[in-house]
Amino acid sequence: MRVDDQPSDCIEGPGVPERRLMSAILWEAFHSLQRNAGSRYLRGESPLDELLDWFGSDQADYVFSFRSICSYLEIDPARIRHQVGALTTTNA
Repeated sequence: MRVDDQPSDCIEGPGVPERRLMSAILWEAFHSLQRNAGSRYLRGESPLDELLDWFGSDQADYVFSFRSICSYLEIDPARIRHQVGALTTTNA
């Protein structure tokens, strides 16, 4: 799975509704990051900061954490983080 796939792409087998939900969360987070990557905020937490914190977190005890979603979808978090890093470096 690539983060630019649609949320319903590559989803098959047991747990389909849960996989679609988690895929949609990951997809929306990545595309929100794309939309906000070039934004500049004057003060406080920006949506970009929150997204980067989510992608960078190693928290695994929350069902909708980045690590939990990657684990459930059997995706290497390092691959996604590499794409996130490339996106934010390009738009910095």
